[in-house]
Amino acid sequence: LSGRPFRGGPQHLFEVPPPGLATDPKGVGRWAGRLWRPLASHVLAGLDIDSRAYFTAATIIIALPTGVKIFSWLATMYGGKIHYKAPMMFLGFILLFTFGGLTGIILANASIDIALHDSYFVVGHFHYVLSLGAIISIFGGLYYWIGKITGYNYNEKWALIHFWVFLTAINIVFLPMHFLGLNGKPR
Repeated sequence: LSGRPFRGGPQHLFEVPPPGLATDPKGVGRWAGRLWRPLASHVLAGLDIDSRAYFTAATIIIALPTGVKIFSWLATMYGGKIHYKAPMMFLGFILLFTFGGLTGIILANASIDIALHDSYFVVGHFHYVLSLGAIISIFGGLYYWIGKITGYNYNEKWALIHFWVFLTAINIVFLPMHFLGLNGKPR
């Protein structure tokens, strides 16, 4: 949709699969395992100092290649002739995924994680990274492939309305969770 070849090389295609893309069951399992390790520090209570140090390091180690992947997605679009059709607009998951990743780096700090543990901040982070990134990319894939699968095209106007209403609604629902968590509201 941007008229450019994918940047970053083939190794980035399987490093961190885009949410919602099930290409290889074993690969998706490894990917889910990678995601569980840093989330475990926010889900399990009463971690000792060594466990907190491990989860902090694991989160940062996962954040670096994920950041490289996001920049390779953006570099693919940079300089291309972007067509603002519904499947391309649903690449807005990059913004949500990046915001969730930034809140994950905040939670990687063990001392901040003690204060934010079991708060709505963690719930908001979890939804931005996993749920919203997956759902929006599934919708983008659906709009891209539905015409090729069924032979019927979608209505572009309604697809764009779907995108903007959905993007606005999910931010209205999940963004305040970060502020609630910063104010100490438990989940």
